[in-house]
Amino acid sequence: YVGLYNDSSYDGGRVHFGSFEFEDGIEITINISYHKEIESFEILPKKGAGVKKVVRTGPNSIAIKTKCADRNLTLIVNNEPRKDVLHLFCNSIEKDAPKPPCESGYCKVEEYKLHYFSPGFHDLKSILKNGDQLRIDDGWSLYLAPGAIVRGRIVASETQKGVRIFGRGMMFN
Repeated sequence: YVGLYNDSSYDGGRVHFGSFEFEDGIEITINISYHKEIESFEILPKKGAGVKKVVRTGPNSIAIKTKCADRNLTLIVNNEPRKDVLHLFCNSIEKDAPKPPCESGYCKVEEYKLHYFSPGFHDLKSILKNGDQLRIDDGWSLYLAPGAIVRGRIVASETQKGVRIFGRGMMFN
């Protein structure tokens, strides 16, 4: 199962985002259930997405077969691209992810000059003592693990060496 982050669209619909990892070259089936009947659907991009097969599995569900990781897919349901849309970030398994000493949550690792967010939901207002802005100092990195969802703001200004923000998690404000 993949947890979805969702937000309101400008046109009054819902935009959903999901992220998962799998081994490139190994065929997987993505089963999607929708909250109402699927009269029609479209998978984008139409070419180059690596989708092998799409089948309707019920009145409100479809299955997508693929074996191509690192391809992002968009599902438009019932010909309403400005209403309910699902964006899937289909990632390969991350092999060179940092492994800091903290098991879960957020940690700041001085030794590696790294801010680390593990999988799960993180609200910067709850983590930080003075607001929802995490300042990234010059030469530091911020890593969002796959499945990490961070609400807040990142500030990385006035740097000489720059900062690095990476990983497969999601940030939102």
